Amino acid sequence: MKTRQWLVMRKIAYFGILITILIMIHTISPLVDQNEYQSIQEIEKRTLSVSIDNRLNITDPSGGEIISGVITIEWTILEELIDSSTSYQVHYSPDWGSNWIILSIMIFETTYIWNTTLYEDYCKDCILRISAQNKLFEIFSILSNTFIIDNRKINGLNEVFTYAIIIGIFILLGSSLFQ
Repeated sequence: MKTRQWLVMRKIAYFGILITILIMIHTISPLVDQNEYQSIQEIEKRTLSVSIDNRLNITDPSGGEIISGVITIEWTILEELIDSSTSYQVHYSPDWGSNWIILSIMIFETTYIWNTTLYEDYCKDCILRISAQNKLFEIFSILSNTFIIDNRKINGLNEVFTYAIIIGIFILLGSSLFQ
């Protein structure tokens, strides 16, 4: 009788492993269909602005790229506009500038480390706005070109490991019941 129960549990364990592998393959395989983006060229066509006077310029992300995880936002400003009190603000828009989210204010460097996983998993109309203010209260702002945030693969891996752990617990509990 125990042999039969053990065979049943082994089949359940194999089934659990198979399900886990299928979930991992689905999640790890490219979730991004390039047609979904309608090509990077379409994004580049929707360029919002460029720094006409070149006083302030966003260098990374420069626009048209697909970003995920933790990235460094970088920008430059003309040296003659910088003084000891020059500060920067960084804003993010998931909807092409209709709504703005403050990422940081009062930055005194020309870089900002941004964890994109704390925001939407997928966004194809993203832009950044960098604003600078010096001691003369001159304010300079620039908008980035559009880019895509796609954290579905990163966040999907967390789900795979969660499923694997749950299935593993069921397998261990089931096999201990029949011993």
